[in-house]
Order: sequence, then structure tokens, then C-alpha cells
Amino acid sequence: MGTFIGLLLLALVPACGDAIVGGTCGKGFVERGGRCVATATGMPDGSIGGDSSVDGGPTDGSITDGSVGGDGSVGDGGLPTGCGLGTIECGGACVRPDTNNQHCGGCDSPCVGGQVCAAGVCENSCDLPLSTCPDGCIDPRNDPANCGGCGNVCTSGVCSDNVCTPAAPGHLILVGHDYVNANVNMKRIVGNAVFIAQGSNIRVLTYEGDSTALSRAGTNAAINDVGAVFSRSWTSTPAGAATVTYLLSSVDVFLVYAQAGSTDQVLNNLGAAWSTALLEFLQRGGIVVVLDGQTSNAGTWQIPEAAGLLVASGKTDVSGAELMVESPGD
Repeated sequence: MGTFIGLLLLALVPACGDAIVGGTCGKGFVERGGRCVATATGMPDGSIGGDSSVDGGPTDGSITDGSVGGDGSVGDGGLPTGCGLGTIECGGACVRPDTNNQHCGGCDSPCVGGQVCAAGVCENSCDLPLSTCPDGCIDPRNDPANCGGCGNVCTSGVCSDNVCTPAAPGHLILVGHDYVNANVNMKRIVGNAVFIAQGSNIRVLTYEGDSTALSRAGTNAAINDVGAVFSRSWTSTPAGAATVTYLLSSVDVFLVYAQAGSTDQVLNNLGAAWSTALLEFLQRGGIVVVLDGQTSNAGTWQIPEAAGLLVASGKTDVSGAELMVESPGD
């Protein structure tokens, strides 16, 4: 099976301290302890490590480097749509299923008899460490809308141990391979992408959709192989299309398997529905990894494009070509 896009990488803001297995660090970075660390004079806008692959890369995929920094630009895709991070759509409104008494744990699941919705479950009272706020029964330790107390909103969107903290750079990475079959270099690409996230055990939200079992198994095996090199692990939480926007608020990485059996309409609808949440996730330092390959549709890349995160002209077969990932536009 040929690779239609070997690697299309869009690093949304300057990368610092990104992990790498194999290959060499990009310009402005040096390898230290298995990671690419920015030099004193170089802070390039984003390679994850200059991986060399004999199984492809795009030659005509035009993309824009849409910053998720200060101005919240989403490239050429217009304003984001859909529900924001940590919410789901119920009856045309975006609600928090972890605190909403009428939609506790899911749409149309009301709490009755004076109960309150606490962490998505109807309880008799809002008990510590949770607190009662106008937004509902919340956890002030990690709620960016009520950080350390009711109404204390973190402009960074990140609350840790009751304190608002700065957001780290986010990354959007599009890999043109479905991982039904993969050589060692292709495995490094998806593994490096996931392990850009910090920590020993990475929390990964996965969207299976219309991917194949072989593609999922190959992808998971590739990530495991790379993780084993540095004794790092990852935990997968599968999500349905309707719950992605909510579950993104509690993970480090969002992984979309190659959608071989989907349709162009479905892929574009997903991108539109996830647009706001994906942008907020990236602004908070999240990692979004989208896989592509031989499909019956135009390509899984349509999801981030419909979300306004990049612009791509399509897929190009470059099987057998050797390419180097050296800049965000490669």
C-alpha cells in the first residue's frame, strides 16, 4: 500500500523540548537526553525532530502556519464553530455534562429529588473537594472557569492545583500514513508526535470513527515501540464524535486514526463541529495528531481543514521517496 502523504507537519507555535526517537534535530535545536532542545540562539517554528522516511511526504500540500498564540488565528478557515472545550451539544445548546443538572453525564439525563450534578454523576450534595458555584458543582483545583474559587477565570485556559498557569505551545501534526504497514522511520513519526506531550504516561483521546482495525492496531503498536525506547507509556480513551469536545479537556493528545471508510461530508462535518474545541485545546498546549492514507474519500486531512486549522490542496503519492522534515511547511 502506497503512502499518499508521508508527513504534513504544522507546528502551530514555536516548539521547545520536543521528544525525538531516531533521526536528527532540526535547525536551531540540539539533542539532549533523547529530546530536541532549543539552542540559545535558535527557536524555530517547529520541527519534531527531522525524521527521515523512505515512505513519503507531500510535494504540493499547501498549508498555512496558523498561530494559536496571541491572536487565536485559525488560518484561512474563518471563525471556529461548534461547542467549546469541556462541553457537548444538547438541544442546540453547549453544556457541561459534568456540572449541568439537566444533562448530567449526557444529554437529557436530569438530576431529580434535589440532587446535584457532580463530575457527571447525580449526587445528594456537592462535597469536598468540589465546591458549589453558579456554574454548578465544580472542582476548583483544575477548573479554568473557577480556578481556586468561583468565577476566577484563567485566561490561559489552564488551572492546576487551584492556580492559573501559563499555557504551553500546542501542535497540530498530520501524518500521511494509515499504519496498516509501517517501517521503523514511519513508526518514529507517529510515536514522536504523541510523545511531544510531557510526562511519563500520556493521556490520549482517540477517535476511531470509520478507521480499520488493522490501521488502529498498527498505529498503537508504532506508538508503543517508540514509548519503549524512553520508558514512556500512553493511556488511550476512545471517544465518539459527540463526546470529543468534552473529553478533550482532560487529555494531553488527540489522535484521529486514518478514516478509510468515511465520506467527505462526514469528515467536513466533524471538523466544523470540533472547530472551537480543537482551537482551544491547541491554545492550551494540546497535541492533535491526524493520520491519513489510502481512503475512499479525499482524505482525513479534511477534518483539521474544516476546523480552520490548516489549508491543504490534497494528497500526493510519494511512495519510495526519501524526504526530510525540516520546517513547519514540509
